[in-house]
Amino acid sequence: MNTFQVPTRYMMRSAAVELSREELSARVPSAFAEKAHEDTTSRYSFFPTATVIEALRDSGWAPVSVQEQTAREEGRKGFQKHLVRFHRRSEINTTPLGDSRIELVMMNSHDGGCAFRLYAGVFRQVCSNGLVVSDATYGAVSIRHTHRTIEEVITTSQKIAGDSGRIGDSIESFRQRTLTDEEKLNFASRALTLRYDSVEESPVYPAKLLEPVRLADQGNSLWQTFNVVQERMMRGSRPDRLKALREGRRLGRVRKITGLDSQLAMNRDLWELAASYLN
Repeated sequence: MNTFQVPTRYMMRSAAVELSREELSARVPSAFAEKAHEDTTSRYSFFPTATVIEALRDSGWAPVSVQEQTAREEGRKGFQKHLVRFHRRSEINTTPLGDSRIELVMMNSHDGGCAFRLYAGVFRQVCSNGLVVSDATYGAVSIRHTHRTIEEVITTSQKIAGDSGRIGDSIESFRQRTLTDEEKLNFASRALTLRYDSVEESPVYPAKLLEPVRLADQGNSLWQTFNVVQERMMRGSRPDRLKALREGRRLGRVRKITGLDSQLAMNRDLWELAASYLN
């Protein structure tokens, strides 16, 4: 699997705070483009991210963190791919799902680089780690920038926001499911193959993904195992000296994922992997 990652400019606060329009504009200017990039065709429908942000804000969703992809070409600066995360305003800095809360994740660009996308997600307070849940089970939308109006985009986005509450039921099921040691290793092995061609070709043994960062993640529940592996896959693992020694290879580790598309894809795949252990 190709693991090339696009560098991003990333801003997230440890304590969630609703970002004002002025703060967002300063941090992610590409979200506030007033027109599409000049290279887009006449068939391109312009969905201004700023308009959708304010519509979701009016619906009770507060933008709390942003990312912007680094523009590879100077002429595309200010139009490039960007991502905005929203929390329910009433739940900011609370954890109604035990250690987590629902969030919405929106991606868009104004240069034809991607479709408008909105996903339901989960934000875990203890590690400031956001994830995107399976779009096969919960709300998600991907709208190409053709033959649609901004009103349609807003209506669809608000519907997904309203349907996101069912995620809590799955989290509770994850908490109730206890994994054996063999199942935990199997989970970590399958997680590695989401990113590498095989477990053998990965830079670490599966057990390296099961090393928790904090005491709260020590345990055998599917929820604890999922969160430990998700954090290691997204933020990077510790170096695996044993694998390097046994196989006569350079010391390696799972590296942090920084590309916007790679982050979303890995989070969705990991959620679907976890859900498969409930069957």
